Amino acid sequence: MSTDSPTEPSPNGAASPPRNLATAWQPLRSALFRSVWIATVVSNVGSWMQDVGSGWLMTSLSSSPALVALVEAADSFPVMLLAARASLAC
Repeated sequence: MSTDSPTEPSPNGAASPPRNLATAWQPLRSALFRSVWIATVVSNVGSWMQDVGSGWLMTSLSSSPALVALVEAADSFPVMLLAARASLAC
């Protein structure tokens, strides 16, 4: 059987998928994509650290659970608002 065939028959006669399938890591081979992906990961980790820090600071400033929840809600409200607006625009 030739090796340039896109599919090879399996023992039961059905065609198997091609062997040269793209892997999940293949996009990271591009230097530009890799740098954007790493920058996004670093940015997300920074945002998570800010969320934890603001909640932690609020718990040390006030023992009221309502105020802590208010700070967290105020932190995430702009993101939710923009996401709702973007979904309505589609």
